[in-house]
Amino acid sequence: PPSCAPSLGAQDGGRTLALAVGETLRVQLPADPERGYLWMVLPGSSSPVLAQREAPAPAAGSRLQTLSFEAAAAGRATLTLIYTRARAPISEQLARWEVEVLVAPDAR
Repeated sequence: PPSCAPSLGAQDGGRTLALAVGETLRVQLPADPERGYLWMVLPGSSSPVLAQREAPAPAAGSRLQTLSFEAAAAGRATLTLIYTRARAPISEQLARWEVEVLVAPDAR
């Protein structure tokens, strides 16, 4: 049976996390989507180790944004998310959240 997807929040920034190929990581962070403030992967920091998955849009009035990533290949990656207003320059980021992810080959 598939294992429960690890779910991280704001308090988990700076952690190192171990996953196996095929596992999904969910990240839930406070956001203000109604005013256009959202979390996104820092441009240029994506890695073949983690593939971002389509996540549902935050519900109206929600103060949490959920991002999902699949462990796509064995290796090490730093997942860096920035909190910014849509279409704002990267230099205007309001916050940064980062975790180190170690992905082991699928044991099956």
